[in-house]
Amino acid sequence: MDLSVSLLMAKKLDVGRLSSAEQHRLMNLAEHLYSLLQEKEGRISDLEDLVNELKGEQGKPKIAGKNRKEDKEVPKSSEEKNHSSEKERKSSKKKKPKSNKFSNRPDLELRIEVLDIAEHKKLPADAVFQSYRTSHYYDFCIEADLIEYRRKVYYSASTGKYYVSDLPTNCPVKGDYTYSLQEQVYRLKYKYGMPIGSILQLLEDGGVEITKGTLSNLLLSVGEVLSSERDAIHQAGISVGLYTSSDTTLDRFNGENHHAHIFCNQWFTTYYTRSKKDRQTVIDLLRCNKERLYLLNEQGIELCKILKSNKAAIKLLESHLFTTPKTAIEFKAYLEEHLFTLSDKAFQSCQKRIYEAAYLAAYYEEKQLGIFLSDNAPQYNLISIFTALCWIHVGRHFKKMNPTNAIYQKQLKDFLLQFWMYYDWLLNYKKSPTPELKQQLQDDFDVLFSIETDYDQLNDRINKTKALKDKLLVVLDNPDLPLHNNGAELAARRQVRYRDISFQTRSEKGRNAKNIALSIYQTCKKLGVDATQYILDKLTQKNQMIPLADLIFQKTNYAV
Repeated sequence: MDLSVSLLMAKKLDVGRLSSAEQHRLMNLAEHLYSLLQEKEGRISDLEDLVNELKGEQGKPKIAGKNRKEDKEVPKSSEEKNHSSEKERKSSKKKKPKSNKFSNRPDLELRIEVLDIAEHKKLPADAVFQSYRTSHYYDFCIEADLIEYRRKVYYSASTGKYYVSDLPTNCPVKGDYTYSLQEQVYRLKYKYGMPIGSILQLLEDGGVEITKGTLSNLLLSVGEVLSSERDAIHQAGISVGLYTSSDTTLDRFNGENHHAHIFCNQWFTTYYTRSKKDRQTVIDLLRCNKERLYLLNEQGIELCKILKSNKAAIKLLESHLFTTPKTAIEFKAYLEEHLFTLSDKAFQSCQKRIYEAAYLAAYYEEKQLGIFLSDNAPQYNLISIFTALCWIHVGRHFKKMNPTNAIYQKQLKDFLLQFWMYYDWLLNYKKSPTPELKQQLQDDFDVLFSIETDYDQLNDRINKTKALKDKLLVVLDNPDLPLHNNGAELAARRQVRYRDISFQTRSEKGRNAKNIALSIYQTCKKLGVDATQYILDKLTQKNQMIPLADLIFQKTNYAV
């Protein structure tokens, strides 16, 4: 209910003669006002910190408690609380037995050294050797290896030519640093997240003479060699996967805020940075940056209505539909021809949504994307005909609620208990799906999200969730589909960690090098490929390892 209406009704209540329903109405009004107060206080605090930073001062520091637990004496606001559902979703699992960290490893050479006490200490005359007492230790060393190759040169008088052996494949024709060193630098930067200054110091301490500019150029050159890998991985992963999951997070590029777009499924993960995160940008990336095409057929007009475009514009376009996709230039001319009667202001305001609708309609005709799994962010709506939503994000809306009334706290707790119980049922269904269980879960969904409580905010959230039934239960027809978008969120953390350490990229080459590296390392991890050997294989041009894109097709038995 609207706040102004609730306040008006509260003024008319007879305080001395309140019914049970009226009492709950007042309590819900108090809860609403309290949540608004917390929101405003948080906003004011953020603005005060911003003002202090602009003055050159520091904002209020957030210092965790000694035991990193919530301070029970000072309750946290709903924005500061931990909204993770890990505890509720965590099932009882047996602990894995500890592995022997000194077990035989084929990739690690074992160096054996014999220590004989008799060599430095006099033993009794009757002391006889019986056996060895074995101890294992790991050692790690970083040091430079300066190599000089002396290639013999032969001259043939009969041919008038010189003959000299080629350099080893690990050595580039130009430059003073081996490919293995370049790969290690690349790994330190993008896999382990070290800033360039720290890598430079590490190399110098190890005995390598190199400048900061040369180090940056090495990183960019490796990125250029691997430049085609990411797009091939991206296209292969989208084409063969049952679903595509996506998320966005902040990225900094050349002093400006941009958006990092992450796409993934069980076979791949790719990263792209764009200045926008609107629906057309997402489709561009899903289409692997092909030329935009626009289609305004009956489906396109229906999408215009769904996106709430200008009604007058829709009416003018309904009689001029077309079924052959147009390029951006052709579509612009088409709109100018048929919407010339609109005022300049109306024409400019309606363009964005008409472009989106026509682009979506053309994309639907291509029928490339399967199920699209997301957190229900606005830019992902309508991206695919088959859309699945993340259950953990849905649960997070309930976890964010922070009622002060004990009755509402209990009602929220009881509902969350049933919510995560239903989540466990879905997990069990994924393991052993049956038609009977599918119908039961559909019925149970209606029962769960038809619950009514005395807490108005909880009722409102329950009703909103019930309206998403089709998107939340896509898993019933596709048991291999994840129930959450955690894959994309975890991948986004890699970008966040990079931003925390390096803050930003300054050039197009640097931005691409970062995104390509993150894509390769994350995809190699999913496919069980040694990323170090894979990158070395590409740098040395041996090409002995299967390209990651081809490996994705192989693992899914997909005919290329």
